[in-house]
Amino acid sequence: MGQPVTGCEYFTLDVFTTERFGGNPLAVVNEADRLNDRQMQQIAAEFNLSETVFVMRAKAKVNTAALRIFTPTRELPFAGHPTIGTAILLAELGANFSRDWQKTIRLEEKIGLVCVEVSKPVGETTYGELTAAQLPVYIADNPDDDLVAAALGIGRQDIGFGLHKVAMYDAGNAPLFVPLASRKILEKIKPNQSEWDRLGVAGDFGVYAYCRGNNGSEEFHARLFGPENGIVEDPATGSAAVAFAGALNEALVLENGSHSWVIHQGEDMGRPSRIDLKADVVDGAVISVKVGGNALRVSRGVITI
Repeated sequence: MGQPVTGCEYFTLDVFTTERFGGNPLAVVNEADRLNDRQMQQIAAEFNLSETVFVMRAKAKVNTAALRIFTPTRELPFAGHPTIGTAILLAELGANFSRDWQKTIRLEEKIGLVCVEVSKPVGETTYGELTAAQLPVYIADNPDDDLVAAALGIGRQDIGFGLHKVAMYDAGNAPLFVPLASRKILEKIKPNQSEWDRLGVAGDFGVYAYCRGNNGSEEFHARLFGPENGIVEDPATGSAAVAFAGALNEALVLENGSHSWVIHQGEDMGRPSRIDLKADVVDGAVISVKVGGNALRVSRGVITI
């Protein structure tokens, strides 16, 4: 007889996709209240995914759960695909799949309370849409385009289109947004670590390179590189999409009202992802941001502690 296994139940999901083995993989560790910081970081490093989520009891009874989110190297105050993936998992556990249903999942995160509207039409993949707890804020003192180009292994002339320019926006995490002139340039990016270090704090969370899609200003293709977080490339980055609303508001000079975009990410990694982004604008300011996408379960197990 073997020794009894003590540990925590976990699930893995693919997020921002309707196809298993697409999108961004996520590990969710349930009933993690007894784990300490060191154990959580070790487990996240063991899974070695973009993020691992640890689900704990909520402090407020009205909320569904409390979350802590770790990359392989550090804890984050907020992340999009872990939030949506975990909300979908918690909504699905014990749900009746013979009929359509909707649930509101309230998650306590380091950034604050994040609410996710989860819906499951019969025969379709579950969808979640989060409302951002923090709106995008412009961060001044961006690196020179020459430094950015060198870090990405492209030419300075490849950067920029229309009114889009290199900029940082913080919505809990602060990517450096880099607009590129074409899909071909986005595809050929090869980050240079020695040059990356020269970006300083601008490269701390990651560089979010993007270009226009076939539908012009309604569709974008993106790639995010985050070596400082132990992530060579991320297949889908929901927190960056939240901050991206700030960059789009500036570049597109958005009018009052509601706006929506589709972001394609992960295509050059063989893990295509679709992120839905919505923003409300009043008098030139973004007043609300929502990010949505599908997720589906892939595996279930117990991680030994």
